[in-house]
Amino acid sequence: MHRQSFPDFVAGYLRQVTLADFQNELAKNDQIAIEVKTQLMQRHFYKSATCFYRSLDLFLSYLALQKRMFGTWAGVTGYYSRFYFVQGLVNLLQANWFAQEERVPPDGLVNPKNRTMFIYNSGAQILCLSEPDLYRALGAGPKRGSHQIWWSIYSNLGNLPDYPQFESLEFVLSDSYFNPHQRNEVNYSHEYIRGFPELEWFDSATESMLAHFSFQSGRADRDITDIDRFFEDMNPEDCDGADFYADDAQMLWCSIDCFLRLLSTLEINQDFITADKIDALARAHFGDEFPNIRNGIAIAVRDALRPT
Repeated sequence: MHRQSFPDFVAGYLRQVTLADFQNELAKNDQIAIEVKTQLMQRHFYKSATCFYRSLDLFLSYLALQKRMFGTWAGVTGYYSRFYFVQGLVNLLQANWFAQEERVPPDGLVNPKNRTMFIYNSGAQILCLSEPDLYRALGAGPKRGSHQIWWSIYSNLGNLPDYPQFESLEFVLSDSYFNPHQRNEVNYSHEYIRGFPELEWFDSATESMLAHFSFQSGRADRDITDIDRFFEDMNPEDCDGADFYADDAQMLWCSIDCFLRLLSTLEINQDFITADKIDALARAHFGDEFPNIRNGIAIAVRDALRPT
């Protein structure tokens, strides 16, 4: 039952009652309310783990696509790695936004106001908001796309009280890299050198096209998880810290690292997200490629998951 989706789980409760009534029922301390809250907590964690693995898988795909010089698709893949990280982190904090499937239940009763909702366990209570109420609470304005509400929720995480602090948290909570605007521009734009810029010189000679294409050079196998390992075996005079910090992959890796460090602070017993599983996925995707990156990920993940 732990694989049951949020819409399926709450459907039985929301066929005849409003979100406000559902919230009031969860505020009670009777056996039914406690059981529902326990189930909601479990589903938040399961959804969080699901999104984490998607984010990790897309991060590994991003590195592989860069090496094969698929520049634009690497960027789009990097965006989706971040998008699933956003969902994973929000759910790890016991919050989720989701839409009900528009189907008629057996009893034929449908409450249209319950089709899209936000559920958040603040610690003191479980809040249930409709989509319009959530946008008003976030000050996000009208809906602009299916992804935008997740980014709006995410951008407000830094305002939460007692939010755990990590070294790269401010960087990770920004939307400077792999944001929806960048994704839309490279994926959909037909303006010159905005959409698929590495392909824009097809109207030149073959040599010229490939000369411009070469700027999408394959990624070197340098460990992006640690600055010392990144410059290992290099002459110190040739080491420029900007080469490490300016790498776009830092945003993806730091997102994964922060998720794991937050998970380790929860001090819960779980075998969903483990260093062995993450290492196995990296080996399955990379094979003999990227031995330095793969080794760095293995070291960094074990460090991040070490109990605090």
